[in-house]
Amino acid sequence: MGRRTLRTKGQDDPDKGAGHDRHPRRPVGGVGHNGVMITITVKWDVKPEYADDFMSLTKEFTDACRAEPGCLWFDWSRSVDNPNEYILIEAYKDGEAGSAHVNSEHFKKAMAEQGQYAASRPKVVSYEIPQDGWNDLGEIHMPEGM
Repeated sequence: MGRRTLRTKGQDDPDKGAGHDRHPRRPVGGVGHNGVMITITVKWDVKPEYADDFMSLTKEFTDACRAEPGCLWFDWSRSVDNPNEYILIEAYKDGEAGSAHVNSEHFKKAMAEQGQYAASRPKVVSYEIPQDGWNDLGEIHMPEGM
């Protein structure tokens, strides 16, 4: 089966918002200091004894990250298939904001403490992408007027 690239609304015109694929685009106006936002997805395999309390165990860190001036979003989801799996999706307006995040005291504290909740080392995917937020999914067929 061949590789398929998702296309987002406005992808053909880089100035209208870019989807994410393997081809670089011009930065979208108004994004951060260099036109590139940072997106990070972290997959946590939480020890079963901590899974039900994981959101309360990470609340202080979550609240501090959401309060960072450069944080665009910091959202947790729990798997519907595996109650021990959590996914963190976070984004920062630019590299400077991302750097401030990983150098913050609350980040350092969380990295020193939260490993005890993990059944295995969390996995991460991170990208620098030329956009400033969520784009519309261009492939889905929507009712007229939406």
